[in-house]
Amino acid sequence: MQARHKRVESEANQANMLVNKILGFEAINMAIPDYQTVMLPLLRLMSDGKERQIRDAVNTLTDRFKLTEVERKETLPRGKRIFVDRVGWARSYLKKAGLLNYPSGAVSR
Repeated sequence: MQARHKRVESEANQANMLVNKILGFEAINMAIPDYQTVMLPLLRLMSDGKERQIRDAVNTLTDRFKLTEVERKETLPRGKRIFVDRVGWARSYLKKAGLLNYPSGAVSR
C-alpha cells in the first residue's frame, strides 16, 4: 500500500512539473516542506513547554530543514512567505488536536 502511495505521489509531482513547464512557470521547489512535514519538528521544538514567539520557531525550523536563502524568501501570490505560512498551518492543526497552546497571538507553548 505504501509503495502505491509513493508511486501516486511521484506521478503527481511529475504531472505538476509538466504542467508548470507547459505554462512557462518555474519548476516547483520541492525542498520547502509541507505543513504536515513541519508538524512533528514543531511539536518537538515546543515540547519543552517554554513560550516562544512564532518567528523564533520559524527561524529554528528554517535552520533545521536547511532551507536556502532563496527558499526562505519564497512567497505565495498574496505575498506571505511560504515556509512561514506552512509553520502557521502546522501550528494551527496542532492546536486543534490539543497538542499546542498559544495563549497570546504570536506566542506558543
